[in-house]
Amino acid sequence: GFVARMRAALDWLKSPGRFPNGVFVVFANMYEFTDGTADVSSCPASDLAGIDDWTDPSNLEAMVIWANEQYMQMAVETDTDMVFMLEGFCGHGFERDNPASPCYRGPDADAYFDLTCVHPSPAGHRALADLFLAVITE
Repeated sequence: GFVARMRAALDWLKSPGRFPNGVFVVFANMYEFTDGTADVSSCPASDLAGIDDWTDPSNLEAMVIWANEQYMQMAVETDTDMVFMLEGFCGHGFERDNPASPCYRGPDADAYFDLTCVHPSPAGHRALADLFLAVITE
């Protein structure tokens, strides 16, 4: 699956001799647009984007947590840096105005997702650039 493909990409990039001067790899963990609610219908275009309803929201939560744990393990094992995109984007999705959301950041939180449900908005791209730059300049 997608986790195995990420690991294969990291292994390829970090393979000894592939880049004689070395390589600095920074990747990000997964984000999701429901602000931890697993309400995929919160994005108006979810049906058009082919995002199915999750009959049990805990399954979505479990998958995201599992994948991000795998990504963290990869970062440690491959000596690469990982941006915490899930944590940075949580509270900026389609449930950002919901005070019951586990990620609620207040009534003025910017939307970081566009209407595709999964791609960043202009504000999301700025936030993503800032997250990456913070790691790179560290």
